[in-house]
Amino acid sequence: MKLNIGCGRDRWGDIRLDVGFSYRGNGISPNFIGDAQNLPFRNSVFSEVKASHIIEEIPFWRQALDEWMRVCNNLLIIKFPLDDGFKRMVISCCLNLDLNGIRDAIKCRKLKCHYWIINPKVISGILQEKGFKVTVRVNEHPLFMLYGRKGRLLRRIIGQRGHIKIEYEIMARKSAYC
Repeated sequence: MKLNIGCGRDRWGDIRLDVGFSYRGNGISPNFIGDAQNLPFRNSVFSEVKASHIIEEIPFWRQALDEWMRVCNNLLIIKFPLDDGFKRMVISCCLNLDLNGIRDAIKCRKLKCHYWIINPKVISGILQEKGFKVTVRVNEHPLFMLYGRKGRLLRRIIGQRGHIKIEYEIMARKSAYC
């Protein structure tokens, strides 16, 4: 089974746990509304656990990370923004005319949803201490997501410079001896 912590609009996973009621009724409904720091599941019950853009919003992130490692049997995927989760997202959404993304970023900044700017070296170190094999990747998103002839021409002109680094992705696989 797969667990998606802080699922929001994401449909990935067999069990989707969200920490708020913000996305209910929009055609997407989590299986559980709960606390990401105290999961009501047995040890090592999920083959994959994904926590996308939630660790920076939790007041006690270390306790949450310990819980995620506890319920994970094989693969733990953690994604979080490069900076405070506002500047790069607003730039990317403005260039792509994504009004929902701009609204979400401004709402998050206004409500002070992000407690932390997470350092991937710290998270990697904690996971490695617990016996996980860790890989860290920086994900990029295109600045312009235009389609058709104009989009192909623009991508040819701007090339690789047309991407913005937006998030870290940590993939931690549990070692056999854990």
